[in-house]
Amino acid sequence: MQDTEGKNVIITQTGTQFSSVGQVVINPNSGTISASTPAFEATLLREARKSGDPAYVQEATFGRDANVQDAINKKVADVEAQTGTVIGKSEVDLYAFEDDNYTWAVRAHETNLGDFVRDAYLYYATNAGVMADIAFVNGGGVRANLNRGNVTKGDLINVNPFNNQLCYTSVSGQDLLDALELSAGSLPESNGDFLQVSEGLEFVIRTDIDSPVLRSGSMFVGIDDAKERRVRRAKLHGKAIDPQAAYTLVCHSYYLVEGGGSYSMLCKNPVTLLGLDNDALMEYVQLNLRGVIGQQYANATGQGRIATQVGPDPDPDTDPDPTPKPEPEQPEPQPPANDASDPKPFAPTGDDGALKAGAAAVAAAAAVGAAAFATAHAETEDERA
Repeated sequence: MQDTEGKNVIITQTGTQFSSVGQVVINPNSGTISASTPAFEATLLREARKSGDPAYVQEATFGRDANVQDAINKKVADVEAQTGTVIGKSEVDLYAFEDDNYTWAVRAHETNLGDFVRDAYLYYATNAGVMADIAFVNGGGVRANLNRGNVTKGDLINVNPFNNQLCYTSVSGQDLLDALELSAGSLPESNGDFLQVSEGLEFVIRTDIDSPVLRSGSMFVGIDDAKERRVRRAKLHGKAIDPQAAYTLVCHSYYLVEGGGSYSMLCKNPVTLLGLDNDALMEYVQLNLRGVIGQQYANATGQGRIATQVGPDPDPDTDPDPTPKPEPEQPEPQPPANDASDPKPFAPTGDDGALKAGAAAVAAAAAVGAAAFATAHAETEDERA
């Protein structure tokens, strides 16, 4: 590739886990640099267990330099003195891997470790006085399980080992929705850029339809409006994400500054730096969780923030099992409240005058009722005649 001065620069990579050996030759006499991958076979040296073990033969053949080994031992002791500090405990196991301890879970679906990490980012910002709305972490940045028991600094560094720089920025609701759509594009296939999200954000992903994300190479171009979106019912604290609203997002600089993973829609506005990602995990355990990662993270598949769905949404107007409503019970007929034949007594007040007046009122009402009855009866007799 060309550098900023237009000079060609070699970029070389040999893969992982000693699958191959690469060779870079720098020749200061000719001023040239060349790279190649010769047909070398790489073999990992293992600790010798017994003289018959092939690794023992390799160890015995090559040996170990005593001075180098001494320097290594001192450095390991120095590191362990810092990383071995216990800062809390966990009541549950938190997972980056599936049960086989090999397949990445955090790159394919929500996990309790993903919940824990992104909650830590969100509260880290809150502790710094930033009223953030959402935090993201990519599945590829969560690298180790966190087992129940004592939690050390080293354990949390293993979870986020890259010392990524956290920061926050303002993004529109539309850019958030587009980012979630990009994140969901590879499912059910594993993807290191799959986003785990913080508390309060919930959405559903339809995995049975094609992704509408448009790319040019590795660059995000937009969303194909002619296709359905995979992500639907995205809500923050129970309210639908407003495409026109502004939200404060916490993530690392690889996404918010560099637009890594094709998330260019998240780096439109200036950012403000926070601390390192693993520092956020430590502070969250010590300060916000008071030293205990508890039962709120007990479910291995998380707290239900990211759900998957096959098939269209159900029709909200369709009742799959309609049940007729019971007829309301009819009340028993009651006599009129002021029936002259059985007038209700007045409550005693201790005032004889009131009692007499009340009695007179009852008598008058009875007389009126009797007269009305007589008139109605006479009219009925005339009609019959």
